[in-house]
Amino acid sequence: MSLSPIPRWLRFCCLASAVVVLVLFAGNSTCANEPLHVEIDRIVAQSVGGIEFESADDAAFLRRVSIDLIGRIPSATEIREFLHESHPHKRDNLIDRLLADPEYARNMMRIFDVWLMQRRTARNVSNDQWREYLQDAFAKNRPWSEMTQELLGSDGDRLDARGPARFYLDRECKTDELVRDISTIFLGRNLHCAQCHDHPLITDYRQTHYFGIAAFLDRSFLFEDKPRSLKIVGEKGEGETAFMSALTQVRGVTGPQVFDGPLIVEPVFAVNEVYAVPPSDGVRPIPRFSRRAGLPGAVISHPAFCRNIVNRFWAHMFGRGIIEPLDQDHSKNPPLHPELMELLARRFADSGYDLRMLLCELARTKLYARAASAAPDYPAEGSLRLAISSVRKLSPEQLAWSWIEATGRRSSEWQACSTELRSTDPKLLTILIRSDAGREAYLHRRLVADADLVIRAFVTSLPGETPQSETTPQQALFLLNGEVLQSWVASRPGNLVDRLQSQPFDREVATELFVNVLSRPPSAEEVQWVEDLLANSGEERALRIADLAEALLTSIEFRFNH
Repeated sequence: MSLSPIPRWLRFCCLASAVVVLVLFAGNSTCANEPLHVEIDRIVAQSVGGIEFESADDAAFLRRVSIDLIGRIPSATEIREFLHESHPHKRDNLIDRLLADPEYARNMMRIFDVWLMQRRTARNVSNDQWREYLQDAFAKNRPWSEMTQELLGSDGDRLDARGPARFYLDRECKTDELVRDISTIFLGRNLHCAQCHDHPLITDYRQTHYFGIAAFLDRSFLFEDKPRSLKIVGEKGEGETAFMSALTQVRGVTGPQVFDGPLIVEPVFAVNEVYAVPPSDGVRPIPRFSRRAGLPGAVISHPAFCRNIVNRFWAHMFGRGIIEPLDQDHSKNPPLHPELMELLARRFADSGYDLRMLLCELARTKLYARAASAAPDYPAEGSLRLAISSVRKLSPEQLAWSWIEATGRRSSEWQACSTELRSTDPKLLTILIRSDAGREAYLHRRLVADADLVIRAFVTSLPGETPQSETTPQQALFLLNGEVLQSWVASRPGNLVDRLQSQPFDREVATELFVNVLSRPPSAEEVQWVEDLLANSGEERALRIADLAEALLTSIEFRFNH
């Protein structure tokens, strides 16, 4: 029996359906393969209803991205080269250069030093060991998951790997401090108020969550290795984590667990088999099963891990988090844009927890490149707040290293150390002259003490607290007549004021002053202002130039990222 031919109209419908399916598939495939920054911009554009935002000019963009990625304002040379460059993708190329610069790793080291250790004084691990570990990790672009594994898994026993153990050792293995800081720093949920009972205001934060993390840590303690004069992490092989609600008097016992994640099942050993190295006088015990060893994996595998770090990076680049405050991720405080948060967390995990990729994609968005506006003329409600540029104060570290750059402190220090090394170590001087990276690293070490003077004056929060934005009396005095800044603007060979006073024309002084300090050319009115102040200055010319420089260095325009 022969089959009747398929009617023409049915063949047409099948063909049309196939075309539609292919088009939809191609569209979805293209969407899935789009760069992250393109997806971010599309989501934000949809959420703000087509409102158009002005883009920042090249000078403003260069200053902003330099502060965010390498921790300082751009140099005058960097400004001129960027403003004169005509490449259509020069901003993308700039981002790539900054992320490849050794100063990127140093900047990230400073950021994560504050995030992870919250300005604690070094006790059992030196700052040098800790900071070298962080800087090396960012220079090699190591995944955040690997760093977390080391930070939460190291015990400090290996002399060549003491750095990451500082997270435990300088908290002296105190369970209460560790639970609070691990839940806050790595997971974006501050469980401090859930220690004695379920959180009184946030139903998502329960006492069982607090003690679930505590169960990973309760058996750990600070062990003193006397022969090596070291403090390391020790761990017992037994002990339960029990708790009681101060409100209901209900008692409970829990094993290791991160929030509502899977409970870690502990193997059962005979009494004489609990330890691989039994405890004895002066000997660190090593249990056959380590509860603490399971903590890094439980943290990394929890969805809050990726949400937290992308939220922190979003706040770093845009001035506010998608979730604010950063340590209050719960159902009653949802993200400004849930779809955006889900996208960022998913793409970050898919990238292999690549922090550099995340920063690169955020910096490439049109959203990041928009002009700053402190007072928008439309209501900043809901997800629209995502699209508003947040003008924020420079962090103490950003302020210190930006002042060092603007005043020419780096140049004057290089001249001074060149003179010194010429007579004391000419071979080192030759090496430094031939190696830009080596010279910058050497100068950075020499200038750290100078930067710390500024940082100490502008830190306004205690360890564990959210930094405050208000200016303190100490800071006001520092800005008005601080000896540190005044010494940097005083004329010294190679610094900014030394270079400016050699300029024969006041108009050139104005241009150089504004480019070096405010990272932009001056307006006609600003040029006139400088010319008026320098007119007939005579022997006071250098002092007046120094006063002008100090006025700009302490101005609101300089002290804010915009």
